[in-house]
Amino acid sequence: MVRSFGEIVYGIVELIRANFKVTDSLDERLVAGWVQSARAELLKQRLAEPGRPNEHWVQDLGAVEMEPVPSSIYGVSNKFILRSTQPIPRVIYTKKKGHVFTRIGPADRSSRTWNLVSQERALYSGNGKFNKNDVFVFLDDGYICLTSRNNLHKLIEAINVKGVFQNPIEAYNFRYTEEHDWDSEYPISDDIVDAIKVKVINENFNFVLRPMDDKRPNSMDNLTNPAPGEEQPE
Repeated sequence: MVRSFGEIVYGIVELIRANFKVTDSLDERLVAGWVQSARAELLKQRLAEPGRPNEHWVQDLGAVEMEPVPSSIYGVSNKFILRSTQPIPRVIYTKKKGHVFTRIGPADRSSRTWNLVSQERALYSGNGKFNKNDVFVFLDDGYICLTSRNNLHKLIEAINVKGVFQNPIEAYNFRYTEEHDWDSEYPISDDIVDAIKVKVINENFNFVLRPMDDKRPNSMDNLTNPAPGEEQPE
């Protein structure tokens, strides 16, 4: 089921209003921040498990433009290196899967994909019998870089990148000229939406139900937030 960001945010707002007594108006932007944070944390947990990412979590950055850069900035000479013209949004990272890209390859999506490797491996590999015709990909502070032994990548102007991104709104804005709004599609699956609702209610909403208050008659800031059942100090 395709869901918009606004549908998820307002669904949680209405759920809160229907089940809890909230005297103050609830800032939807605050809830939106909770949704973003909860999604990233929950997806990282799911991605740590075996198996491929759910297709509903994946976003396509479209054509990522590349440009040549001097190899000397990476401490090597006589290497032709392409780097993306701008850093891409951060992808979710897990210890087992690493950076969760589902595709890095030519803009022609029917073509073979390339594997992401460490910078050192990318710069010094390609001398073996079976990898001399490989294109190596590495990350440099958010930029995607390409290199190969025989400069097979030299004429590449753009590549295609897909993955599970930390902030899906940033990923959307990277690809499209129009800014993401709350009616835009949000990359999520139904089970994660349900988990987000539970997480937001259990972990983020307590301070809205019990707003901090300073009742001590002194010049100090004595804001406290009592646990359920405890009295606020006078």
